[in-house]
Amino acid sequence: MTQVEKNVIFYNYVEVNFPRYTIVEDFSGFCFLKPIIEDSEDEILYNTNNSTLEGMEWASADTLNDINLMEIFISSLT
Repeated sequence: MTQVEKNVIFYNYVEVNFPRYTIVEDFSGFCFLKPIIEDSEDEILYNTNNSTLEGMEWASADTLNDINLMEIFISSLT
């Protein structure tokens, strides 16, 4: 599976399972998962080159849990 294919699958997964985020791609190797309603401190950064996720340490518990679930999904892709 190519990295582009992984990204497409991941974006679809986020759209279906995490509707509170809007996917904003900046085409520099990163994609932002921006909360539609919540504070911007709950933003998630997705590295489109290596499928890693980052969030702020002080993000809400829900966001940190979402990151964990997304990482589990990403790790299941081969």
